[in-house]
Amino acid sequence: MKRSFAILCILALALAATDRAIGAAPQSTKASSSQWQQQARERYVHSAPGDEYFGKLKLSYLGINNTLHDDAIRAGDHTVDPSVVSSALLAENALLDWEHKYPGDPQLARSLFLMGQLFSKIWMPYEQDRAAFYYLQLESKFGTTYFGKLMRGQMAKGFTEHIYDAPAPCPTTTPIVYIGPETPSPAPTPTPVTTPAPRAHVHIEMEASACYTPAPTPSPTPSPTPSPILEIGNPSPAPT
Repeated sequence: MKRSFAILCILALALAATDRAIGAAPQSTKASSSQWQQQARERYVHSAPGDEYFGKLKLSYLGINNTLHDDAIRAGDHTVDPSVVSSALLAENALLDWEHKYPGDPQLARSLFLMGQLFSKIWMPYEQDRAAFYYLQLESKFGTTYFGKLMRGQMAKGFTEHIYDAPAPCPTTTPIVYIGPETPSPAPTPTPVTTPAPRAHVHIEMEASACYTPAPTPSPTPSPTPSPILEIGNPSPAPT
């Protein structure tokens, strides 16, 4: 009898624990759902509307991303194409307008990354400096996002700015006469000049530009020598 009573007590306690667990589950789910909704509302408040347009070209945030993506493909490995440069600067103008109006927009991290990627392919001083700026901004302002963590790892290894030197005339080739059986030693290959930048993890590497052949100076055209002028008068009258 006592054993049966003990078993009944144990079953009653187990059923009570199960009821408490079942009753607590909806509250936990409700709290988690409420927290997610609050975060979604915060993102909505700080996000730019899809139908709002920014900058001189009046681009939406989706239009900015599409422009940056397409120009990065046009740039290839690297470029100084004026059409790509102009499009990139206009996209940056729209991006800065968007960032000024919605500084907490979570979508900014992706666009800053795309902007830095495009500028890193344009080997000109301003664009290279801006690429480093956007990478460092991702690291500091959006460090908890996927793109911020990605750039933190890359910037720890360092970032190299590639800038083309001013184009120079191609060297003129002159015939070389070799005397004796000696083989001339090859000319030394010039090494790129590397100058450290004032920012941490960033340095500048100057790239040699393609040389150009200056147009030949036209020699002056000699003035034509005037030919003698023969004056032909009236013929003498025939003798009568």
